[in-house]
Amino acid sequence: MNFRIVDRPRAEPVSLDEIRCYLRVDSNDDDLLLGSLITVARSYCENYQRRAYMMQTLELTTDKCLIELPRSEELQRIEWVEINGEIIPDDWYTVKRCLLAIVELNVLTDKPVTVRYVTGVESAEAVQAEVKQAICLLVSHWYENRIAVITDAAPKELPLGVKALLDMGRVISL
Repeated sequence: MNFRIVDRPRAEPVSLDEIRCYLRVDSNDDDLLLGSLITVARSYCENYQRRAYMMQTLELTTDKCLIELPRSEELQRIEWVEINGEIIPDDWYTVKRCLLAIVELNVLTDKPVTVRYVTGVESAEAVQAEVKQAICLLVSHWYENRIAVITDAAPKELPLGVKALLDMGRVISL
């Protein structure tokens, strides 16, 4: 199975203004750094929860006929399904919406199947408050601790609250 992000989100769940306010930063001197930290924090949270927050295009290649689409809780659309590099008609597969969307092929094949789909929400307002808080905690931690090792203190893991906030909405495959 091969999973990849084709188009990353064009917006983030937490804006620069929100993170500046959270950090009590008055200037925009660190905007480039803060923007980068927001993106990395969102990516960390998405990977931890196995979810897609903001709208993005994903692609999954597998050899199965029953395909559970990762990060598809907010599935917007299936762009295409292809078998062995050839796009198949829409009536060759069915999409079932459960917690995660499932694509079921109506044809048997032993060739690789690729599904390209768009998932996530369009507006940051639709992202859960717990996720936004976890992103803010991560950005704050990374902003205040810019070096990998602190020599005069015990090593720190991520702020305790991050995983507690993200565990509530974590998708666990069985």
